[in-house]
Amino acid sequence: MLRLLAPLLNRLFRRFQVGRLRLRLAHCDFTIAVSPSRFSLCGSIEPTFTVEVASINGFVDLVSLNVLGLPPGTSALFSENPVMPPGTSTLALSGFASLPPGVYALTVDGTSTDRSRSAEATVAVEVDCHPAPAFSVGGMSSSSARSRGSGSWRCCVRAPRGRERLQLRSSPRAGGA
Repeated sequence: MLRLLAPLLNRLFRRFQVGRLRLRLAHCDFTIAVSPSRFSLCGSIEPTFTVEVASINGFVDLVSLNVLGLPPGTSALFSENPVMPPGTSTLALSGFASLPPGVYALTVDGTSTDRSRSAEATVAVEVDCHPAPAFSVGGMSSSSARSRGSGSWRCCVRAPRGRERLQLRSSPRAGGA
């Protein structure tokens, strides 16, 4: 019962005393975290973030979420708003795909009855949206392979998920070269 009353009493008194019993109530609060903290946008996929509202010492008050710093022509929508800590909400942004390239700083603000907390996030609208090559090839030059008298040589192919081996074999040219 005292656990349920503690947040209410904590707002009224930092500590109170009944007879010889002295009770010090813990400071209740909440925190906000946004993940990922940076979203790189390339193409038409719009940014989404997870907003986590955590409770400190049993904080039990609704937290209303808002986004500050939205560029003109963009909007934000929370999957759940307000949030009861501990809880999460998905933040979906729209309109960013039509913005000029650049980095846009946003602040996710959470407000309860008597306090406000915030977290930062950025959206990077990329200039060059061409995907990076799937792999790169590095190895010996063809002249160094011939100087060793070998008909084959090895190189490493670096793929996005690790290293793969690739073996290339030479074939004689027409005309005996």
